[in-house]
Amino acid sequence: MHYPLIMAARAEIRAKDSMLQAAQGAFDPVIEGSYKNRLSGFYDGNSLETMYKKRFPAFGASVFGGYSRSNGSFPT
Repeated sequence: MHYPLIMAARAEIRAKDSMLQAAQGAFDPVIEGSYKNRLSGFYDGNSLETMYKKRFPAFGASVFGGYSRSNGSFPT
């Protein structure tokens, strides 16, 4: 008899938690990047990496994509 009320209360709590996470920026997109440069030594060169990440509230899903570019001599 009380089970539907308990389930409704749990669903409401989960909805409020999701709204709180969204308000705190948990689902904002993130852009990361790095640049590495070897100026001296036997192997010279540089590399550039960028990544875009976006989290979604449904099912813990996320989307990401990245780009990488390098040049110079690199060790195997």
